[in-house]
Amino acid sequence: MELYEILIIGAAVSIFLFLLAIVLYMLCNYTRQKGDYETEEAKAAGDYEDNISMAFMYSPDSGLPIQQRREWFI
Repeated sequence: MELYEILIIGAAVSIFLFLLAIVLYMLCNYTRQKGDYETEEAKAAGDYEDNISMAFMYSPDSGLPIQQRREWFI
């Protein structure tokens, strides 16, 4: 084998390994377990579970507590 044949084979193998690494990275990235986003508010409003705004309005525990502002006089 001459030098240019070895260089061509080496370049082809390196390109193949690079593409294989990219494919493996993409497979690992897309097949990993991704978490679900679940909310905790408005559980008691079962009739309105499709519409979050209505469930939040008609829930007996209407979600987050409202903090009142205070003025401090010095």
